[in-house]
This record gives sequence, structure tokens and C-alpha cells, in this order.
Amino acid sequence: MDCTRKQIKLIQYKKFSSARTKIESVHTDCIASFTLEEITKDFDATLYISLSTDTSNHHATKFVPVVIQYFVPSKSIQVKLLNVQEVPGETSETITSAIRNTIDKFSLEQKDYAFSAGNKNANFGAPDQIRTRNIYTNLSTAFGGSELLDIRCSAHVLHQEMQTAADCLPFDVSTDHLQDTPVLFYLHYKSGKSQRFLRICLCRIQETSWLLQNQVADSSACC
Repeated sequence: MDCTRKQIKLIQYKKFSSARTKIESVHTDCIASFTLEEITKDFDATLYISLSTDTSNHHATKFVPVVIQYFVPSKSIQVKLLNVQEVPGETSETITSAIRNTIDKFSLEQKDYAFSAGNKNANFGAPDQIRTRNIYTNLSTAFGGSELLDIRCSAHVLHQEMQTAADCLPFDVSTDHLQDTPVLFYLHYKSGKSQRFLRICLCRIQETSWLLQNQVADSSACC
């Protein structure tokens, strides 16, 4: 509406006027309210909801969007951006609090949840140790200790499988034929070779300027 108000006034309605404040009021008080009302009606028809979240930075401001996915027989699978909340940091506690605020705001405490996010430790904890300070554990505790289905990023899972498979190789693979494949990122030198390779990389090779050395030699000979 803000971009087309001049065209609307020229083509259709001569007395049409729409300032930015009026357009903002239309979006926040009319369109947004109607959309949330329709989503709230869908919540009455479903018992299972998948929560997805990630952090988004805009300069020094940090936001936590909460996206939900659910199934309604009359509409099939629905994906909605339910809330965007500003947070002071990216710790598991602050993100968990933002998710809990969204759940409380829409009275969704009695639903069965699945939690989907990236595979970083703040979301699900480290795989090789028991950690309680992560979003998955915090949400499970907040829901009364009930079982919470965790859905991790499928792309991260595939990448980790490729990395694990490359680590199990008993030999080093020449990377000359792998320049255009993602496997290149997971191949590395074994422990013994990596130390020797590191020492080679630390040696800085500088091309000799023979012309400059000849000038210095000639000057020394004249003295």
C-alpha cells in the first residue's frame, strides 16, 4: 500500500490517502490480528506441534523467531511464524525463555511438541557428554519432564556422517580429484603427517631478489 498509493490515487481513487502511520495501523491492528485469530482457531484442531527456532542478528540486536508446524485435516500441513522476540543474548536460557513466552502467550501448554533446531551444543548438548544446560533439556523440564521429540537439522546430520566416514579411512586420499565435492572438507592429514605438514606450512618461502643482491655486492666491492 505504501508503494502503490500514488498509482491508486491516479488510476482509481482520486481522494485516496495513506500515510505510513495509517498503513502500520492497518497491518498491526487489522491484518495481524486477523491472522493470529485464524491461527488460534487451528490450535483447537490439533494436538501435535513442531517448534523450530534459531537466532537472527541485526547489528547489535538479537532476535529469536519461533516457527511452528502443525497439521489440520481441512488445511493439510501448516507452517507459521508465530513470534519474533528480542533477546539480550544467545544462551540456552534466554532462547528457552523466548520459546516459553510464546507458548504461554498462545496457551499451548497442553500440546505435544517436537523441537527442531540446528545441531549446536546450545540446542541439544554435546553428543559425547551429558549436559543439562541446553534448550532441549530446558524445554523438557519446563513441560514437566515429559518426552520431547528432538528433530535435528538433516543437513548437519548428513555432514557429520560424511565427516565420521572420512575419519575412519586408514589412508589419506589425494584431493586433486575432489575439488568439486563436499568430501574435500572432511579429509585431513592423520596425526603424524599433520605435524610434519604443519612444520612445512610454517616455513615461509620468499623468492630471492637476485638483482638487489647484485647491487649490494657491487656497492660493497666499490668501498
